[in-house]
Amino acid sequence: MFPKQNIHILAIDDDPVNLFLIEKLVKKICPDAKFLSSRNGEDGINQFKNNKVDLVFLDIQLPTIDGYQTAREIRQNNTTTGQRTPIIALSGYAEEELKMNGDAQSMDYYLRKPIKIQSMEHIFTKFLTEEIKECCQ
Repeated sequence: MFPKQNIHILAIDDDPVNLFLIEKLVKKICPDAKFLSSRNGEDGINQFKNNKVDLVFLDIQLPTIDGYQTAREIRQNNTTTGQRTPIIALSGYAEEELKMNGDAQSMDYYLRKPIKIQSMEHIFTKFLTEEIKECCQ
C-alpha cells in the first residue's frame, strides 16, 4: 500500500556531523522521509515557513538566534496555521537543566546528544500521526 502522504523532517543544528547523523537515523527508520536541514535558527524558521514539516529536531545552542527563540517563532507560525508541529529539543545538557529554563515550554520533547536509534524510533512512534506512520512501515 502506498502512503497517502510522505513525512517531512526538519533538523536544525549548527554541527554538520549532527545533521548527518540525524538524517541517517531518520532514513533508517523511514527511508521515504523528506529530510530538510538548516545550520542556524533564522534559516530553520524560513525552511519551516516554506515547507510542509511534520517534525522538527532543534539544537538548543545555535548561531544567530538560539533554539529557544527559534522554537518560539515556529510556534508563532503554528498559531497562524492552526497546527502544532512537534519540536524535539536536542542538547548535551541534562533534561533537568533545560526544564529549569522557562523557554523550554515551546519544546515537546527532549533528546540528549548523542542521539541513539531507539530514541529516534520513540520520537516517531510518539509524535507522528497514524496516517503518516504508515509510510515508515
